[in-house]
Amino acid sequence: MYKFIQIERFAKALFDNENDAEKASRIMLGILKAKSPRIGRIADTMPGNPAANHKMIQRFLKRADPKVR
Repeated sequence: MYKFIQIERFAKALFDNENDAEKASRIMLGILKAKSPRIGRIADTMPGNPAANHKMIQRFLKRADPKVR
């Protein structure tokens, strides 16, 4: 569906940490699939356990620090 959007490359430009970039790209794809900014809906559309996804998103938002350019 989003095969032409290079989300992971975009996330790597925003985050120095490779792990943060990978999680950010997963979250961005979830946002696109959910068509919603709500964490619950994003977590439901991401692959895997929705409860684990919800927790991962919350933890990511607490500690992630995108680059400021």
